[in-house]
Amino acid sequence: MFSTLLYHGIIPADDIDAAKDSLLKAVQNGPSGHFNTGIFGTKYVLETLSENTFSENVFNIINSTAFPGWGFMIDNGATTIWETWKESDNTYSNCHPMFGTVTEWFYRWLAGIRPDPDYPGFKKFILGPSTPEGLEFVNCTYYSPFGKIVSNWKKVQPGTVQYEITIPAKSSADLILPIRQSQKITIKSNNRNFNPEKTERLQTGNFELGEGEYLITVSSNN
Repeated sequence: MFSTLLYHGIIPADDIDAAKDSLLKAVQNGPSGHFNTGIFGTKYVLETLSENTFSENVFNIINSTAFPGWGFMIDNGATTIWETWKESDNTYSNCHPMFGTVTEWFYRWLAGIRPDPDYPGFKKFILGPSTPEGLEFVNCTYYSPFGKIVSNWKKVQPGTVQYEITIPAKSSADLILPIRQSQKITIKSNNRNFNPEKTERLQTGNFELGEGEYLITVSSNN
């Protein structure tokens, strides 16, 4: 319930923090520390947990092989998504999009490609990738109305992550990169108009980029 209310912005501002805490506790107290929601609740939980807590929480749930969950399906021989969390014996389908919203989570939160509601159609969009522990790289391409959006990242060594980003012509992105105070950002680009020294908030990891291809490195200052 809390995930649905948070997702749709129904909860009053003064109660949002309490709702976030309640959502996290409900998931932690769920079966195997997961959730056993249905077709709609699963989408809301994935989104609101990522938006309001840490995407690492969601990654650990998705990656778990405990019941109930996608990892449990795979660990029990599934090559398609089941209609129910438990494998069915001819009552329900074992090839069904019931819990397929998890694929949306991959590009929205691991690659970080999300629409900006103020700019429909990806004229401007959000690019906020997650780099959870236990995952070494992500390669993702999304075809927007303005062209191909690319959000790839890889951990090249401890404390260093490289991002390969493509922003289509006539569009822009608000980047939200995970960065610590002990790290720095360097950028190479084929955009001749791009000047890192004139990019506001660059070293905060939260800044805007225009069209072009970029190689961004987040590394230790040492």
